[in-house]
Amino acid sequence: MTNGTGGAIDVQFASMNFNNCIFSNNNATYGGVLHSSPIANTKQDFVNCTFISNTAKQSGGVFSNYSGYVLSSNDVGIWANFSENKINLKNCLIWQNVAPDEPVFKSQIYSNFTPPQVDFSTTYSLIQNGYPGTGNLNTDPLFVDPALGNFRLQPTSPAVNTGSPDITDLLPTDITGNPRIQGNRVDMGAFEFIGCTVCLPLSISKTR
Repeated sequence: MTNGTGGAIDVQFASMNFNNCIFSNNNATYGGVLHSSPIANTKQDFVNCTFISNTAKQSGGVFSNYSGYVLSSNDVGIWANFSENKINLKNCLIWQNVAPDEPVFKSQIYSNFTPPQVDFSTTYSLIQNGYPGTGNLNTDPLFVDPALGNFRLQPTSPAVNTGSPDITDLLPTDITGNPRIQGNRVDMGAFEFIGCTVCLPLSISKTR
């Protein structure tokens, strides 16, 4: 929990890749999970990540995204040079995240600049309240027991076998080490559905 920006990630001047991650119960004033405010080109890629029950006090239940700028003065005056700030999601689950404002994508994602300065792209992801993008869904992901932190998928989950058919950047295993693609397509989220009779939650500890 933080009173500032980015409950889990606060980034500038960086490009990072996140695979098979769970972001849960993070809190911040801006960006329950991530706050990105670059003054140089910045890009974050999330593949097979689960975002659930994150909170922002002001804006961005999951993401708070600002374009960077450099102010310079010359004989003409002051100008602003905006850098690119990109976030890409694929095969991700975003559910039950909250923030008091809902200007863009309601309580899930907040961006105060529009492309090309800020580019938020999602494909083959299940996102509460919906978001434009190829293969995206807006329906209950049917976690096994989210109240107890079990974010595995039930057999009837709409996230099973509905991930991207493009597997070029896919890790061979999920967050627990089980092989990816148990069916005809990869699943959305950090867990691949393996058909276990009793699927126990993954033990997670805070790192910040």
